[in-house]
Amino acid sequence: MNNKELKEKIEQFILLSTIEKNGSTESLNRIKIKHSEIIKMISIEIKNDNIAYEADKLILTDKGKEVIQNNREYINKILNINENINSSFYSFFKISNEDDFFLPNEDDL
Repeated sequence: MNNKELKEKIEQFILLSTIEKNGSTESLNRIKIKHSEIIKMISIEIKNDNIAYEADKLILTDKGKEVIQNNREYINKILNINENINSSFYSFFKISNEDDFFLPNEDDL
């Protein structure tokens, strides 16, 4: 997989995880994704049946939950993330089983 595909998987993971937690799109904005791009991403995920629009809010479907898990496993494997890494940057990139994904501000690096 090339960097573009990995980036798309990470963005999809963040978007779907955010929807699952009824969160804000701030994490996507922090990695320089514009609101117009987020709207396109949401439209694609609705078409792919990963999210649905019910009762005036977006919800994650069972298929979307599966995509999150598959992306988490794949991203962890590609980035060679494991719990044996002893690095201060580990927490920045670990995608845990709790769906935590921390993206530092550029100024913090």
